[in-house]
Amino acid sequence: MIGDNAVDVPWYFRGPDGGPRPAAAISASPYMQPVTAPMLLDFAHRQRGRFANIYLILRRGCTGGGRWPYGPFVNGLLRGQDIPGLRSVAMLDDALVFRLEPERGGSP
Repeated sequence: MIGDNAVDVPWYFRGPDGGPRPAAAISASPYMQPVTAPMLLDFAHRQRGRFANIYLILRRGCTGGGRWPYGPFVNGLLRGQDIPGLRSVAMLDDALVFRLEPERGGSP
């Protein structure tokens, strides 16, 4: 799972061995360089052998009051832009969920 400010998530979801599930967090600027589709898809491609599915979860409130601190890629996803390699799987009241499909997004 990848998500905005997802650093606490592993403690709530346990793997088959009872240990915390891995998660990657993205943060708003200036704490992190804005994430791009190629960055996420390359990451997903490298993890493909470890996990059956990799999800990106974005809180609807992560827009930072309209300033888009996560950059144009996240802004586009929140506005409904179709991004090759990411498939929308859920639109929740408070979050959007995408499955990363690197083989369909042109990543190596």
